[in-house]
Amino acid sequence: MDRRRALFRAGLLILLLSAVPARSGGEEGALSLRVETDAAPLRIGEIWTLTIYVDHPVPAEVAIDLPDLPPYLSLERLRVLPWTGEDGSRGSKVECDLLPRYGGEGEIPPLGIRAPGRRGSSPPISAAVRGLESPRPPVLTWILPPLPPRSGEAFEVWLAGASGEADYRPLPPPNALVETLPPEGFPAASSGEGPQERRPLLGLRVTPLEGSSVTLEPFPLRLEGWTLQSPRLELALLPALPPAEPPRGAAPAPSLPAPAETPPEAPWPPEGGIPGGAAGRALERGRSLWAAGRRAEALALIRAAERDLITGPRLRPLRRALEAALGLDAPADEAWRPRILLFAGALTGALAALILLAGGRGAGGVTFFRFRGYRIIVLLSVIMTAGCLWGSFAPARRPYGVALATWALAAPERGSSPVFSLREGERVRVRAGADSWVYAETGGGDSAPGQRGWIPAGDLILY
Repeated sequence: MDRRRALFRAGLLILLLSAVPARSGGEEGALSLRVETDAAPLRIGEIWTLTIYVDHPVPAEVAIDLPDLPPYLSLERLRVLPWTGEDGSRGSKVECDLLPRYGGEGEIPPLGIRAPGRRGSSPPISAAVRGLESPRPPVLTWILPPLPPRSGEAFEVWLAGASGEADYRPLPPPNALVETLPPEGFPAASSGEGPQERRPLLGLRVTPLEGSSVTLEPFPLRLEGWTLQSPRLELALLPALPPAEPPRGAAPAPSLPAPAETPPEAPWPPEGGIPGGAAGRALERGRSLWAAGRRAEALALIRAAERDLITGPRLRPLRRALEAALGLDAPADEAWRPRILLFAGALTGALAALILLAGGRGAGGVTFFRFRGYRIIVLLSVIMTAGCLWGSFAPARRPYGVALATWALAAPERGSSPVFSLREGERVRVRAGADSWVYAETGGGDSAPGQRGWIPAGDLILY
């Protein structure tokens, strides 16, 4: 028993003696580090290498704990390579490539470096980058019209503070029309005047429809790598100006010509020459309206038939002759968009489906090789289906109308100032409506806009 106790005490003593170096060797487990850097000063856009020499011979066993770097420095590459000193000693070399992005001054926190059984950290390293400060996004501001805007009258506002092309999609307010203008249309830019910081980015032509104010909500823009938002713009509207009274002795304002009691000559087809179908009904109805003095309604009916009927293009010479009889100068033709293609496409597709069903029954059925007419049916089906899709998914028809002899006003109010006059039968494009008023323009639309103004809804026949 005494011999067993002695052996147990000897083994315990050996264990305690073997554990002493592990507990008291903390200082011996520290890594030896030496830091070298490239020459200063640091330059924006040029790689700056931070090198740390470690007295551990196996690079694969060296681990690095990176701190949070200053924001003006970005880590481009980090690697550990073998290294041999002048005295033949072997170790590892840590290379940390940093890229200065913009000007700044500070220090790099210590880098933690670990190896099996040992640990170390580099000292804080000063890093100053001389140059431009952190890039900041451009500040966008609105350039407002010189005079307060009025209800019903168009005005222009310009977003300034940057140059270049921007990807923007303005959000129109519910009570106004908004059209984009190119930066070249800015008056100060075209004349070479104005401070540099007010360079126009885009322009908006705003036409208030109603209300006492108009608001442009912020909309996103992408410009020079930045994602920006335009400032919110709210403008109070002045009421429309009443018509100015002419001075004494001035000539009276021109009045609209009274429509002729006797309708002018028109080349309507003879009684026996009117075709049947929808075109014939449109011609008969148009002739009766023309004879009753309702010439604008007759023109609207013929224009609608020219646009919608399958034989619409045949009515174009008659419609031009009717407008010439009213003294109108070559108005725009109607874009032919017959909706009958929808029915024809569905009918041809059904016929092709029946042939396919018949061809699949028995060995003696209709097949692709035995019935060559199948190819023709399939070709017609594809053509008519394409026409059907074109007629269904084409851009929506622009709202047009034929005007009576009337005045277009500056605002949707009876006492507003007249802008221009419209002759009977003149074709206009409707841009918007407000209660019993219609905001319309003459000319060719967006490509060649003409005059714009407010017209009483009762003086316009839509088609």
